[in-house]
Parts: sequence; structure tokens; C-alpha cells
Amino acid sequence: MTIVETPNDADVLFRKQEGFLSFQPRWEASRQSFSYARKLRICFFETGGFVSMAKRYRLVAKETGLFKSLVSKRSQNPNVDRLVGAVNVWNWDMDKVALCREMKQLGFEHVLWSNGGTPDEVRTIAALGYLPGRYDIFQDVWDPKHSFSWMNTEGWPEDLVYEPNGDWMKGWAHPDKHDDGSITWYQGGVINSQRGLARAKRQIPADLAKTPYLARFIDTTTASPFREDYNPAHPLTRTQDRQFKMDLLAFCSKDLKLVVGTETGIDPSVPVADYYEGMMSLGPYRLPDAGTFMMGYRKPTPEFLKYQVGPTYRIPLWELVYHDCTVSQWYWGDATNKAPEVWDQRDLLNILYGTAPLLMFDKDRWQRDKNRMLQTYRNVCEWVRKIGYDEMLSHQDLMPDHTVQRTTWSSGRSVTVNFGDKSYDGIGPMSYRIGK
Repeated sequence: MTIVETPNDADVLFRKQEGFLSFQPRWEASRQSFSYARKLRICFFETGGFVSMAKRYRLVAKETGLFKSLVSKRSQNPNVDRLVGAVNVWNWDMDKVALCREMKQLGFEHVLWSNGGTPDEVRTIAALGYLPGRYDIFQDVWDPKHSFSWMNTEGWPEDLVYEPNGDWMKGWAHPDKHDDGSITWYQGGVINSQRGLARAKRQIPADLAKTPYLARFIDTTTASPFREDYNPAHPLTRTQDRQFKMDLLAFCSKDLKLVVGTETGIDPSVPVADYYEGMMSLGPYRLPDAGTFMMGYRKPTPEFLKYQVGPTYRIPLWELVYHDCTVSQWYWGDATNKAPEVWDQRDLLNILYGTAPLLMFDKDRWQRDKNRMLQTYRNVCEWVRKIGYDEMLSHQDLMPDHTVQRTTWSSGRSVTVNFGDKSYDGIGPMSYRIGK
């Protein structure tokens, strides 16, 4: 195993030749120069495979300050406990309080309510024992001439990141779908992370003074690479960009005492973030248009079925290192209920990994599928509530075709999941058994 100890200006090149996969760590320049000593460590293992590798890296994380457990986070912010075993819920077209009260009555005991609300709505949702939060972003900006209500235009163009050639860096392109089916794309730019942090320090406390949120989801911060900025008004190295991005999350978690989520997740953020939307959704294999058209049905692709929800290739590397530090969820456009034909597979993966479901729905889907959503809550969340603070000790394949897998946990519990179409040791097809 190769551990890059100076990772901010590094990447990895993967190659597949004649059936063999190889990798090559590479150093990138820091603002056009090899400006500091680069280090990597190579570790050799006689036994244990990827589990031993993950546990070796866990030791490195502890040695280098990347490790902070949920128990420790809970001691500093008791609201972290509301996150453990919670289902993440996104809905835009229903009465927020009425929906949360109905969910509570049905038996959803732990809910991360992600879609904000008025001050009174947020107080009421919190009084149910739920974790009310809202979406925020400090990376993307759009030209005001294309302004819509959802677009951030503050900072255009003065805060834009520049490429080495002087062009402004292109960020998220947002679609506007017209009645005739045509789409207009609005190209956004990337905000300098130092400027984004300054904006967050102005905006979030002012928002909290009006609305008592307990959580905040900061989009894109850990889903984007560390970037250099060649804008002469605010130049940055990748190392500086990393620091300002982590300072943004730390401001929310440490200074403002919020439960903090961010997109996808990277381990420099473990000490300052509590949950990740997207960690369960492997970036190249999400459902089509997952980041753009989040609500509409998308048919699973062969690659999605093979790598995203199939049992053969996935392994829980992140959970073996950091399960007791963060909560992993699906991506919002790749939600638990997005494609009903693979809903069962998603639940089983959550159970095996000890991770949280994410539900995104409108009023019609709620009325149609709420009993199935409750099934997900009872099967997944009630189990995750029991082992949410546990270290994942091991992951095993019990069949050569990977259809039966087991994870064990530091509390002494275990779970065996059968992804296959035949029974295994009394566990039926597409089912599971929890061991003490």
C-alpha cells in the first residue's frame, strides 16, 4: 500500500493493461514549481488484504490528526446524536411540519430534515427530536445577467478563480428546462475558497440569528479537487485552498456548533464534518443525470448495476477506517428510492456497511411509497442506530461469487447479508441476519 504523506499536490494514474490494474502516484507542481519536499510511504502486508490495509491507514489517520470519533463530536455537540441512525429526508412540495409529524407518528424516530423552513417550522421539527438543517454553498457563482432566485451571483466576477492562462475557472453548469423540452445551460464559475469562507462568516451567523437550525449541508466543498488560483487579487496554492475549505467546515462545526454535512467526503474533513451526502454513491457509476435532474426516474445502467449496487466489486474502505467518525449517505440524485427496482439492494448495502439511507420524494411519491420508506427506516436505521458509533472491524466475503458478505463491529455485533438468489445458512435471498 502506498500512502502519499504530502497529498495536496498529488494525483494517481490508474492503468488497466492485459487484465492487470496498476497505479502510479504522481506529483504535480505547486504554482508551477516543485516548491517543497514530497513524501510517500510504502507498506507491505503478508496477510489480511484490504482490511489490513484499511486498519493500517486508520493508524496513520490517528497519528496525523485526521481521526475524530462521533463520540468525541457528540461530547462537543450533543445534537450529533440526532444524526446517528437518522434517515436523510429531502422534500420540496409538502407542508414541512405536517410531513414531519406524520413521519413521527408512523415510526420514523430519527430524521435529518435537510430542506430548511421558517423559524417556527424549524423549532417545531427540532421539538420532534429531529435534526433540522438547510442547504448552503460557497463555491459556485453565476453571472448576474442570468440570475434566477436559486443562483448565487455575489462575488461575480471579483471572486472567480483563474486558470494559469488567465481564464476564469468553469464550475457547475445549471440547466433550465423549458416547456417545449429544450434546455438552456447556465455556466457557473468557481469562487476562491478564501472569499467563500469570508462570505460564510457573514451570512451563516446572520441566518442562524433568525432561524435556529441545528445542521447545515455545505455543498461541493469536499467533492471538488483542491485548486490553485491564479487571480492576482487572491492567489492560492492547493494547500491553501485545502485549508480554507476545511476552515469553512470548522467554522460551522466548531464555532457555530452545527451538525455539518458536505458532499461526497474526503478524509481531511473528518475532524470538522459529521456526514457526507454521496459517500455511498460511487461518482462514475451514479444514475444518469444524478446531479442535474434529481427527482425524475432514471433507468439503471449496466455499469450502475455492476459497480454501484452489485455485490461483486464494492468494498467498504471508508467505513473500515472512519465508520465511527462520520455518517455516509447516498447522493441526493442517486437516492435510496430513486430507482425502485434496486431499492432492496441499496437497503442491504446500507445494512452491511452500517450507513444511512437518503430519501428524496414529492407528495405523490410519499403517498405511494411511504410504507416502503418506513420499511427502509425499520430495517436500516434502527440497525444503524445500534452500531452507529462502532468501528467496523472486518468485512468478509463468505461465497466465492461475493453474494454473501459479513461485517463485524466493535460492540460485538455482526451482520450477514445475502445478495444472491439462493438461501445461505438459513438466510433467504436478498435478506440479512444480525448476530450478537
